[in-house]
Amino acid sequence: MLRAPEESLVRGIREGTGFSDAASRIMVNRGILAPRETETFLNGTLQDLSSPFQMKDLEKASRRLVDAARRGEKILVYADYDADGSTGAACLTLFLSELFPAADVRIHQNHRIKDGYGLKKDHLEAAARSGVKLVVTVDGGITDVEAIRHASEAGVDVIVTDHHEPGEIVPPAYAILNPKQRDCPYPGKDLAGVGVVFLLMCGVRRLLREEKAFPEGDEPALRKYLDLVALGTVADMVPLRGDNRLLVQAGIEEIRHRARPGIRALLSVSGIVQANVNEIDLAFRIGPRLNAAGRVGDATRGSELLVTDSFEQALRIASELHQDNARRQREEERILREAIAVVESGPPPFVPLGDRSRRSRLAPGCPGNRRVQDRPTVPPPRGAPLDRGGRGEGFPSHRGRFSPDRRTFRAFSPAGPVRRTHAGGRHRIVHRESFRLPGGV
Repeated sequence: MLRAPEESLVRGIREGTGFSDAASRIMVNRGILAPRETETFLNGTLQDLSSPFQMKDLEKASRRLVDAARRGEKILVYADYDADGSTGAACLTLFLSELFPAADVRIHQNHRIKDGYGLKKDHLEAAARSGVKLVVTVDGGITDVEAIRHASEAGVDVIVTDHHEPGEIVPPAYAILNPKQRDCPYPGKDLAGVGVVFLLMCGVRRLLREEKAFPEGDEPALRKYLDLVALGTVADMVPLRGDNRLLVQAGIEEIRHRARPGIRALLSVSGIVQANVNEIDLAFRIGPRLNAAGRVGDATRGSELLVTDSFEQALRIASELHQDNARRQREEERILREAIAVVESGPPPFVPLGDRSRRSRLAPGCPGNRRVQDRPTVPPPRGAPLDRGGRGEGFPSHRGRFSPDRRTFRAFSPAGPVRRTHAGGRHRIVHRESFRLPGGV
């Protein structure tokens, strides 16, 4: 069933394009509000991308990154532990290695359970002691004010590349690339983290081009990195419209014809024919396996898989992730059974997801089940909906924050926000202070 969009917008699309009423409503529901946007949405190419150079701080960040690579400075790519972080880290690392073969670049991804989300002072201190002079974040950092201040005081410059909502205080980073900054004119506000990294790569290439650093015909092609951009973008569940849609469309073509070893290995263990891969495969078959690297074990396996040029090594890692993803699925099935049992047993009127003895993540299939839909749900004190860093995973429009001191959600409305799930259901997160779990917890 279609949502009921504003009739004036529907009429504008219908009269401006000649589309049927149903097609016009679909366009409006997908955020296409002007007739001229429909052509790009339906038939756009990479030529229709927004100019990357509208991104605030792009030139500054590009200059610092090029200088660091040329001077042989140690560069740390500090990426999130999910698919978006892994693909973005792989993109930037491979790109820098192509341009500067002698560049000293390494990747760090937090351990989801031991470290939690965000930049950690101890890792930044260790990086500084090892001689790192530049940190580039991927899919994180925009709210890590204290950690970045600490790094700056230790003599480490930090370039933040992120796509999450900034907080009230902006971190004192050397440069910040984030389309959601209030004063950033880049129009593609829905970019994934890997998309922001891709813009940084565009900035670096343009800078080197202006310096005439490329012999004729030797300029690196960025299209070959779009397989990673497509995978990270789709796996992060950002809206597939505007620049995202164009990048994913081109990236899927790259996967179909020129997939790198890591992606070919993921296709192999997933039973997907390379020539037929589509966005559904990336979202629900490849993405979960890549995400399993961070959710079940060592997240760096995800980026290692994507940067290797050895298919044998890639297949070994992909097989591990395939098994880890199966473990995750079994755990989610267990949580679903427990949630259904709670619902069918009657009061209390909320559904606890997970248990205090495990750090399993929120089961996405659980809120999509009809017997669980529209029940208030609550994560346990140490359950997986929130990791040690305080991030609630899977929220499309906001990030849940958990205070280990007060054990209460913040930035939520009194009634709790409704979280719409990928399965089509919805559930409401309620304030922990409004009730107690069994046993007085």
